[in-house]
Amino acid sequence: MNPHSIPAMRFDTALMPDDQAFEIWQTILDEFYEVVPTRSAEPPRFAAALDMWNIGGAILTHGSFTAQRFVRTAERARRDGIDNYTILLHSRGKWKADANGRASLAHISRQLLALSSFSAAFR
Repeated sequence: MNPHSIPAMRFDTALMPDDQAFEIWQTILDEFYEVVPTRSAEPPRFAAALDMWNIGGAILTHGSFTAQRFVRTAERARRDGIDNYTILLHSRGKWKADANGRASLAHISRQLLALSSFSAAFR
């Protein structure tokens, strides 16, 4: 890696047709999660904008996105063998999690740090 350059990438659904944005987002994240829309009678237009940097193999992202659900079952973890950590620092919104029936909910008015781990090797 060039010491004067950090590999970077930008993803922005504003550059895509509205009817394809969520499907493209699902395809990108499919390696790690099943991404499903939240339960809402009339969901808002999906939007996501992320900047990503690869710093020595650690992926750092900054961005925003509309509500969605990330689902990762134990069966999927056994099947795909991916093992890595995801550290999320939220500045607004809310965060809900359920791990084997242990649920937690945070309404974020300041910042929330959420740590999750997968079970196998991140490639």
